[in-house]
Amino acid sequence: MEVVSKLNNKCLDVTDYKYVAGNPVQMWTCRQQTNQKWQFYSDSSLRAGGLCLTSAWGSGSNGSPVRLENCDGRAQQKWVLNSREDIVNPSADKCLDVVDVNRDSGARLQLWTCNGEAQQKWYAR
Repeated sequence: MEVVSKLNNKCLDVTDYKYVAGNPVQMWTCRQQTNQKWQFYSDSSLRAGGLCLTSAWGSGSNGSPVRLENCDGRAQQKWVLNSREDIVNPSADKCLDVVDVNRDSGARLQLWTCNGEAQQKWYAR
């Protein structure tokens, strides 16, 4: 499935097709490519290429970057797409957020206090 931002209708994207731990994720024009295919798993992880979307450095603070990491079940790898169209990390009680409300391809992702704005609204297709 593709994870699409309501801010810019761009897809959550594995930067440069690099499925390696530590690689940041970004927003990019949806192209139905493999680096834009994600899956929610029963353990609440969101995965691409066998790696988990993770808030970096074990942090739940505003501005914590989001990147790929090896899946190990830590709290920073749990995500819920709720009925308000937020993708929330429950342990931090923060939302997946497009940095600086950037509408361009290449925009990075971070954790941020949920605020109901478009840069935190998502849908899966």
